[in-house]
Amino acid sequence: PAAFIGGFIFLVGANSPHRLRQLSAPIVLADDVDSIYTDVGKSGMKEGDPVKRVQKRSQTFRGKRKFGNFSTPTIKGESWIEASYNLSNMQKFWVPCLHCGHYQILHFENLKWDKEKDLFGKTLKHKPNTVCYECEKCKQHLIEKHKYEMVQKGEWKAEHPEIIKHQGFWTNELISLF
Repeated sequence: PAAFIGGFIFLVGANSPHRLRQLSAPIVLADDVDSIYTDVGKSGMKEGDPVKRVQKRSQTFRGKRKFGNFSTPTIKGESWIEASYNLSNMQKFWVPCLHCGHYQILHFENLKWDKEKDLFGKTLKHKPNTVCYECEKCKQHLIEKHKYEMVQKGEWKAEHPEIIKHQGFWTNELISLF
């Protein structure tokens, strides 16, 4: 454990079942949950889903406990994080077009770039230095330098705002500023 003013942090790997039962915590954060094996333990010692087990460690903090589960989804229909997201208020990050103001979710299909083609239309060469994002409404092109302002003006919108206690967030790397 590492102590700091106002608390401490305890990190443990899901592949270490004995450490998952060592202490209780009001805030539980689990990263890459879709890559965690659900039966952790030595041969013959099935201990169950580590995410559920570590969440159970927060039972003594009823009314104050919080969970954060993070992951890239893996297999559709079998993904733990997908199933959890589908039970949530399903928020997605919307950004405005700096030309027309239309809010949209960034999709890979709207990335456009120049290509060098032969006489038959076959692509010979991609020109990555020409990549831009095409607004789904006005079709104007947005370039990398626009992204910071778009993300700053962006907002999370819930598909099911009536669900209050289970917040779920979906995004892709197109909004990353790195």
